[in-house]
Amino acid sequence: MRHFVMSVSFFFVMLAMACASPEEDALCSFDEDCGDTALYFCDQQTGQCREKAGMTDTDDIGGGDEEKDESDMNDIEDGDETTESGLPDETVDETGSDALPDNDTPSQWLDPVTGLTIDIEIDQLTLAWQNPTMAGLTDIKVVRNMIAFPQNIYDGDLLYEGLDQTYADTSVDSGKSHFYSVFACYGELGCSEPAVMGGIPCYDRMDLVFVMDVSTSMDYILSDLENEIGEVWNAVSQKIETTPRMGLTVFVDDVKVVNDGSTPYATVEQIKGDFHSWYQHTSSNEQTQSSATNYDWPENSLDGLALTAKNFQWRDPAKALRIIILATDDTFREKPASFSSGIAAQHTYDETVALLQEGRIRVAAFAAKLGGSTGTADVQPGFFTTYNGKEPIPAATGGEVFFIDDVKNGTLSLVDAITGFIETERCVAGER
Repeated sequence: MRHFVMSVSFFFVMLAMACASPEEDALCSFDEDCGDTALYFCDQQTGQCREKAGMTDTDDIGGGDEEKDESDMNDIEDGDETTESGLPDETVDETGSDALPDNDTPSQWLDPVTGLTIDIEIDQLTLAWQNPTMAGLTDIKVVRNMIAFPQNIYDGDLLYEGLDQTYADTSVDSGKSHFYSVFACYGELGCSEPAVMGGIPCYDRMDLVFVMDVSTSMDYILSDLENEIGEVWNAVSQKIETTPRMGLTVFVDDVKVVNDGSTPYATVEQIKGDFHSWYQHTSSNEQTQSSATNYDWPENSLDGLALTAKNFQWRDPAKALRIIILATDDTFREKPASFSSGIAAQHTYDETVALLQEGRIRVAAFAAKLGGSTGTADVQPGFFTTYNGKEPIPAATGGEVFFIDDVKNGTLSLVDAITGFIETERCVAGER
């Protein structure tokens, strides 16, 4: 009889343990020790029964961060949590499918592309890479985002799919950051982790040529440039390229492209020395290549621009910003007219503008509004206003015009105007 009572007692003890809540400190070895396995599971690390509903991964509950326990899987199936990629189960991707495929998360086990580089031009960004040799490679995908590097193939605009090893993005926004991720994809296995690269379509090279009227009245401009060219040089070297490429062309009635004809200056001291020499020349009232006197007021700015456009060692206009800084305080003559010195103009207004536009050379002009022998003639046409109904040279080349008298009276800084113009233009694309 005593034996029967003990068995009944043991039965009720076991029943109580089976129905115990996870708050009770019952030890367990298997899920079945916790009673209803649909509601509870045995935490193998602590030996305690845990409730499945509402559980999340922590370092000391449910198997830690590295491995999902049953409650975590239950939560995901219920749609209450996000997937490993951080996207909700019901996410609709940009391609219009109802849900992301299971292999949308990049895999560290699949070989990625290598050697990714970017070539920056003003109107395109070109990516190049080496394809992996891993078996099963089906295609390369290039994805672009304007905010951050794409984390998977759906995280931005899919620009390219194929097996080439280069892609040129020509639909770029000048001056804005572009973020690219390149994925190697292996069909149903998914895609590799991305190789990433970013770029901003702004010029990182510049050719800058000063085209200077060196007649008598222009002495202050040459003096200012001698004193301030170092500031321009430093501004360019800090923002665009370490060693600026600069040139100099001078004109009166004739034209001289200095520094061995068309060679860029190697140092700022060289161009500073030439500004000093031509500043001294202004007091002679002579031509640039002879001692012939300069008798008349019109100067040969058209040939100065045209010969510079043709003869300077300009670099590729897609890669290097091309700028001319023109300074003159009077008007010009065009072919077939001659100056009082007998020197004939070599180019028409239309020919000069065409050369500048074809070369994608932007002109920033420091020009006068009144000039001539009396100082009261209107000399704005071609610079501030139309010339024979044609667009002024600065406007026609995508440049700018400054009032030269503001430099003379000190209300406009020559160096600030030049560096400001460069900064404005360096991220502006388009044919000129």
